[in-house]
Amino acid sequence: MEKRRAANQPKAPTMFARYDRHWTPVHIDFDVDDFHGFLAKAVNAGAIIEGKYEMAGRPLIAFCSDPFGNGFCVIGPSS
Repeated sequence: MEKRRAANQPKAPTMFARYDRHWTPVHIDFDVDDFHGFLAKAVNAGAIIEGKYEMAGRPLIAFCSDPFGNGFCVIGPSS
């Protein structure tokens, strides 16, 4: 019987989970109707927008962090 590997070990040498931005593999994605309004409220509450993408025909997305450095994403409707 094959010995089980720990959950945090890669299954193959070329498969590695990368958490450069997030210290945990879990973070929140907020799917919102009012993308720009939500971002404004988040920034007023102390969030930092680290990257924002607005491409025609694609959902709006912003990569953010809270005041403690925890990452989260904001996803809006397609532009």
